Amino acid sequence: MALAIRLDDLLETGQLRDQAEIARTAGITRARVTQILNLAGLAPDIQQALLDLQPTTDTKPKFRERELRQIAVEPNWSKQRTAWKRLVASKAT
Repeated sequence: MALAIRLDDLLETGQLRDQAEIARTAGITRARVTQILNLAGLAPDIQQALLDLQPTTDTKPKFRERELRQIAVEPNWSKQRTAWKRLVASKAT
């Protein structure tokens, strides 16, 4: 999440020209850059919840990025929040 916010900021401030420049600079594909930047489209409260997660040494992550990307592609924040609550509830068991 932090990376998505940072990359979005670099684009907004003009420090990097476009997603292709990010990809070249970071040594990743443009598709991967798009996936990361899409996370910046999450509702602000979901972004904050992700940023507030405590570090863990668990070998199995609480949330997978793929799960978050599925939520982020929904443009409606209300629907995102519903999907987020469902995801969090499914991980609580």
